[in-house]
Amino acid sequence: MKSRYRLNDETEVLVSPAEKKVLDFIKNKLPEDVAIAYFALPLNDIIRILKQNKDSGHIPHWGINQDLTKKYMWHGSDWFNTKPAKELNSLLSAVEAEKEFEEKKIDRYEKSSSRYQGYLEAKIEKAVNQINNKNILTDLYETLIKTQFGGSAQIPDNISESKATIASNLLNQYRYGDDQQRTLIEQKLSTEPKLVADLKKRNVICEATSKLQKSGNVTKDELEKNFFKHLKDNKSILTKRRDSGFDTFVKGLGVAVATIFGVGVGGYFAYKHLFGSKATEGGKLINEVKDIRKSHPKR
Repeated sequence: MKSRYRLNDETEVLVSPAEKKVLDFIKNKLPEDVAIAYFALPLNDIIRILKQNKDSGHIPHWGINQDLTKKYMWHGSDWFNTKPAKELNSLLSAVEAEKEFEEKKIDRYEKSSSRYQGYLEAKIEKAVNQINNKNILTDLYETLIKTQFGGSAQIPDNISESKATIASNLLNQYRYGDDQQRTLIEQKLSTEPKLVADLKKRNVICEATSKLQKSGNVTKDELEKNFFKHLKDNKSILTKRRDSGFDTFVKGLGVAVATIFGVGVGGYFAYKHLFGSKATEGGKLINEVKDIRKSHPKR
């Protein structure tokens, strides 16, 4: 997580843990005039100049401005191989490693989201396959085909093939259709609330994943912020449960037993895990990506 760092009386910046250590080094280990000059620059330029000096074999006092470069021109020989020089090199390497680690978080968010999306799609396909009411299947098939091709069509005699067609078109049209199309689909599936709930969850995660796509000059931090905002705004959809009456009875019985033997505390945690967001795959996804966001390179 980034924290605020005051460079001078007028400037405060957000820095990562590794960047903070570099700035602390500048403040405490370099001459005051060099530190003042560095802290008058944007954070990215501070890191860039230090890396350039490191890679080109120059002391960190150079390259900020002509006056300092001239003043410390003959100080190179007593800098290299010193303990501060090795420390700075290590700190800059840590900044680079941290940057690479942070950039890879986008890929990790995408993989976690993709796994959850795959889980939902498998559930949706299974739910469609379990619909045995011919009237519902026929109505749904005709609605989806009409939307896709603009004409009517009778459901084929091969029910298994028809269900596969329904599932495929359902995923596509509920995701990319307009509000009117989605409302129509929900009406056709009024007897399948779990299926509708999973379609809504899939839309949320698909939209969240789309916000991780890099374009133009959008930074990693902006992508991450938009991704988490969408998940937060739609948390109630992702963590919504659709238990049957029997499931609810069994889980309620479990909570009662835990309460009796756990003197209240056990009942609370049992409730959270059986009925709360932690009990849903959507809740697990949110916790998983939060853990990724908080993670940092091993030091």
